[in-house]
Amino acid sequence: MIYRFKYLLQIKKNDNILSKLKFQDNYFSFYINDVTEKEYFLNLEIFILNISDYSNSEDEIVEKIKSFLNISYIKLLDKIDLFDECEDLVLYHGTTKESFQGKNSYIYLTTSLSHAIFHANERALSENENPLVLKLNLKQLHKFDLVPDNDIDNSWGYISFKDSLDDIGSLCVLGEITIDMFEIVNFENSDNIISLVESIHRDTEDFTEGDVFERIDAVAYYELVDFPIELLDLDEWGKDEDLIDEYSELELKEMPPIVVHKYSEQMYSIVDGVHRANALNKKGIKNIKAYLGKRN
Repeated sequence: MIYRFKYLLQIKKNDNILSKLKFQDNYFSFYINDVTEKEYFLNLEIFILNISDYSNSEDEIVEKIKSFLNISYIKLLDKIDLFDECEDLVLYHGTTKESFQGKNSYIYLTTSLSHAIFHANERALSENENPLVLKLNLKQLHKFDLVPDNDIDNSWGYISFKDSLDDIGSLCVLGEITIDMFEIVNFENSDNIISLVESIHRDTEDFTEGDVFERIDAVAYYELVDFPIELLDLDEWGKDEDLIDEYSELELKEMPPIVVHKYSEQMYSIVDGVHRANALNKKGIKNIKAYLGKRN
């Protein structure tokens, strides 16, 4: 496990520690999580990042921090498993195939696929290059410092990466960043998804009598993923058992992707493909190809 250590520091208001907390060296780096102002003191909650030698005891880490910052009061508040903290987080980066080469020292990441696609297309258009959207493999997160997205001139004033993540849905990662740490995102816009759905159905009443097109059009972009069938409500819509049996005869590679909307980590809705999902579930298959769109 990779831990991040959260400490409480108490400093005099005139101490020049805040500038030191922006410092990074080969042993550790800091970010401020919270500042509480008292009459004569500031209480700072800080996280220690990128500790290079995790074999050191917690007492040894404390002594190193005390020595570096020249402080006497420090208290360990929490020890956080980074993977547990971020296990449900999906982060995207919009760039171009030509510009994301070699190693990068920092990049901005967003929770919004649409924003990442917008930035990728915007950059591709201005540079006459090819858009590329990447999704971070979260198991790589421990290699980075996570810092707030404060724009280039630091004008937004976020204190921690969680502040900017909660407020604007983005953050910045610092470190040695290479493309093999990411998955390339396969995505389609809503118009292409509608065309796909039209081509699948033999009876136009399958989608003209309902609100399938309107629901698909409510999300700008969809990501093609391997989706766990167990997260779907397979009885959400009326079913034709004969059609389920017919789909069950198809090879997995012949099965068109379904369309799914995500409302939260616990709530998903099948927009199109309830018979295909039931057919694969009947065969004991755990995952299905799905175009996944995130609903607000």
